[in-house]
Amino acid sequence: MNIKNKKKIYLNCRRSMRELDFLILFFEQEYDNLFYEEKRAFYHLLKFNDHYIINFLTNYKTPKNKNLINIIKLIQTKYLHNKIIKT
Repeated sequence: MNIKNKKKIYLNCRRSMRELDFLILFFEQEYDNLFYEEKRAFYHLLKFNDHYIINFLTNYKTPKNKNLINIIKLIQTKYLHNKIIKT
């Protein structure tokens, strides 16, 4: 799968946890406007298991990749509104 195959990326946004359904919304509303590196980071994020994604989005764990950190911050800012993020 590559970052230009939007159908497969969309399907990978569908997670087993309903708490992550906003990833579909992020994809539908933001993906086309992302820079290349942001698209790669989002694609990379979708490769993680659900519990890792939740841990990243709640700041329980921090990934080592800077681009991954940036896309997580973008998702948090646009879709989580600090509701589940630890401060």
